[in-house]
Amino acid sequence: MALADSSGKTVTAVARELGISSESLHGWYRRAQADQGEGAPGELTSAEREELRRCMCPSCPLCCSGLSGQEHTDIARDVWQELHDRS
Repeated sequence: MALADSSGKTVTAVARELGISSESLHGWYRRAQADQGEGAPGELTSAEREELRRCMCPSCPLCCSGLSGQEHTDIARDVWQELHDRS
């Protein structure tokens, strides 16, 4: 993130120079922004993602309901957010 920000280059240009995929660098860049409180509204930090990942287990009713991975993630994120908003 610092390299892209300090160089004035686009994330794609920095990725090209480093020899990595721009999609990977964009993902890392977005996560770094979220971790610094600069992410898009509703975007989870790495710590929140890890906590959400721990909530997803084989005995989870959402996991056993036949939902797709993304549907499960969306619902679990909403439930997680609701619980944290109450505390």
